[in-house]
Amino acid sequence: MDVPDICKSWLEKMKSGNNQNQRILENLRRDNCIKPEISDEFFKCLAAKGNPCNPEDAKNAATDIVKVDPDRFVCQGGKIPSNSFEKLFRLEDVKKLGKHLPDEHLRKFGIRDRKALNSKELPDDELNIIVHMYKGTLDLGNRLDIVWVADSENSEQIGLRELVDRLGLANLEEEERCLKIGYRRDKVKKNLHLPRSFDGIDQGRFEVVEDCKADAGKTRPLKLPREQGLPEAVHRGCKVEPEIFEVEPIE
Repeated sequence: MDVPDICKSWLEKMKSGNNQNQRILENLRRDNCIKPEISDEFFKCLAAKGNPCNPEDAKNAATDIVKVDPDRFVCQGGKIPSNSFEKLFRLEDVKKLGKHLPDEHLRKFGIRDRKALNSKELPDDELNIIVHMYKGTLDLGNRLDIVWVADSENSEQIGLRELVDRLGLANLEEEERCLKIGYRRDKVKKNLHLPRSFDGIDQGRFEVVEDCKADAGKTRPLKLPREQGLPEAVHRGCKVEPEIFEVEPIE
């Protein structure tokens, strides 16, 4: 899509920003799969915010527009074929456990401060007992109310250290352990979509696939060659019953 003249100041700030700003901008420019009326509305909202003060201000302005109205802007890519992505998975920072586990469950293990879940003093085996004993649903979704997922079939034989690289998860690159969540697609009750530029408007690790009819997106590895990226998709935030919910060492 083309950035209109009404957003010239925003465009210049994004160009002068870091790699993340430039990648977000490049994704928008390469994305011709969004309906014109939706992209037009996005840029009108962007222009109404006025001239950004700096690159970070420019990025935040774009993110805020999508965050305020996810029904309008996210998951606008084509639907992923129903005969693929049967089993979904995602890796998260162990710090997210505080979001997933309710207070009443934690109290069963004498935990009253969620910060204890982030402590390195709580070993993996104890954490896994706490996680394993939880039988409820997980409330998934980021600040844009979307969930990024990969296909389990393409990852089951890959070690977690390599998987973190191939998934492009910079937040886990230096971590020693992570939270693995796996669930069936038919339990989601949401459509899976080809990721588009608005889905990745808040982060620069994502690289949009230009083919509007592609069967899946493709992750952007951290260090490995790009061809080793894995199929990825997005769906709207929702509650799911996980088949896999465990803490694993990144080896």
